[in-house]
Amino acid sequence: GLDDIQAQRNTFRISSVCRTENANLSISDVIEIPSGKSPVLDLLRTDARLSDVNFSVDDEKVQVKGYLNICALYVADDANQSTQVLENQIPFTQNLQIEDDEPEVTYDVKTNIADFRADVVEDADGDKRMLALDANIDFVLSGYVTKECEVLTDAYSLTKNFDLDYEVIDTPLKIGDVATQFVLKEVVSKSEEDPNMSEVINVNGTIGQADVIVEDGVATVEGFVFCNVLYLSDDPESPIASFTQQIPFTQTFDRNFDVDNPEVKAKLDVSHTSYSILSGQELELRIAISVRLDVACINHINTIVEARMPEEADKDFTNRPSILLYVVQPGDTLWKVAKRYSAPLNILQNVNNLTNPDVLRPGQKLLIPT
Repeated sequence: GLDDIQAQRNTFRISSVCRTENANLSISDVIEIPSGKSPVLDLLRTDARLSDVNFSVDDEKVQVKGYLNICALYVADDANQSTQVLENQIPFTQNLQIEDDEPEVTYDVKTNIADFRADVVEDADGDKRMLALDANIDFVLSGYVTKECEVLTDAYSLTKNFDLDYEVIDTPLKIGDVATQFVLKEVVSKSEEDPNMSEVINVNGTIGQADVIVEDGVATVEGFVFCNVLYLSDDPESPIASFTQQIPFTQTFDRNFDVDNPEVKAKLDVSHTSYSILSGQELELRIAISVRLDVACINHINTIVEARMPEEADKDFTNRPSILLYVVQPGDTLWKVAKRYSAPLNILQNVNNLTNPDVLRPGQKLLIPT
């Protein structure tokens, strides 16, 4: 209710989620067992995972592409009832609609296999040489927008006293993201108790843990991968065996983020695995890991949340001279000086012919009129 308020405002850039969309893609397909393999007697296990997932943005949609990778382990309907493996890769595309009037929005997409089922079916000849697949993939689209916000950070009156209550508000500012991948190579060994390997069926890799360390604007990701190796052995009493190895990794991303104390979040996925059998005991694994770093910084905004005026609010100017000569001290700003002496900021600037009011030198003399 006062008409002589002097206000200090700062402008901050703030990022926030402006929209979130959820979508689901159903995939139904039938995989035929190649002619070189025997039909299915019993389906033992099926694994499904997503790989090479990426997205692109145009004026009307976000297009997500990737692969659904299938690995099936089954007992063959042959004379020896051997254990065989069937692998396949199914491409998928999902379009997520966006508004074409949002040019400043940046997008991120998360994917997940919500449900998966595989059943053995017969072909036209009545042989169990077909695998019917049903999968549901969930998509979460997030849109981020960065805007400039003006915040009231300080205020005073020329004639009245009042107290201000402050609160520090932490707001994120999205700097950008880094998308890349690296290949982890490691020689792993089974335990002495496990039977020797004759043929590898499947290598399944999952990220166990990943921590991000940021120093001097450079991010280092440290973590480990759990690798489960499923294989055929040369032991007739244990024809199928498996072992798990925990493989550590450290990867540095040499990119300066040009901000103080960036907050970096890492999303890692195993996009591909390959292997070479070195012996019945050892296996060389090659694990391609995709990395997405979301980089942000946190603004700590000290803003006014309440103003309280005492009963005796009038300022006392009875013993104050008509003009003051003030010598600037280290750390002074024009705002601090004006507030201390209840002087109008614009008049203080004009009287002292300050072309740049943001720069004061220690020892500089200022005239402060009442």
